[in-house]
Amino acid sequence: MIKYIIHAEVPFLQFEDHYLQPWIDTMQPTFIVKGRHTIHSDCFKKFEDLKKELHTELQSLDSRVCLTSDIWTASQNLGYMAITAQYVDAEFKIKKKIISFKVLEYPHSGFAIEEETMRCLTEWGLRCSAHILNILVQDGMTVIHTAIKKIRELLKHIDSSVSRLPMFNSLAKGMGLASKSGIYLDIPTRWNSTFQMLREALKYKAVLNSYAPKIF
Repeated sequence: MIKYIIHAEVPFLQFEDHYLQPWIDTMQPTFIVKGRHTIHSDCFKKFEDLKKELHTELQSLDSRVCLTSDIWTASQNLGYMAITAQYVDAEFKIKKKIISFKVLEYPHSGFAIEEETMRCLTEWGLRCSAHILNILVQDGMTVIHTAIKKIRELLKHIDSSVSRLPMFNSLAKGMGLASKSGIYLDIPTRWNSTFQMLREALKYKAVLNSYAPKIF
């Protein structure tokens, strides 16, 4: 009955209907319909049991788990994020399970999405090599955090006005370097974008050193 209630999405309030028990009596008089609070508790108990079974299955997998996410806003302007796990089980069958469905904190930035994804992975005991690598690199970059911040702020200053890039390019041309059509800025939570920003900054180090005293 609980499986049917969950699958058919039967409202718990239906079990308070006065006509339900008399109808059940015509088929099986010894079956007593429980109240909505008991049905509610039984459904959540079933959910917890299924969650434990899925957790055990995911921990024993030899295959990888692929994740997809979906984000949307409800009519109450609340953001929701669902995460779906897809994998091949021991019997070589493709499985698709929703492992997270939660309110997403505003603003729905890349950082907020990453945080919710990491909470989900931690809850299910799944490891994400990209996230682990990001943590390691971010931790290593703390020793040059001040320098990275200065470079980022300088590049933001150049990028914040269309009149500043020609000035930057003029200095670059005078030093035999190619002009740039735009300034690359990193996303602080993504180490590879910070690496790319620093690589570009190192290439134009002399230009930046010459440009900075003119502004600051």
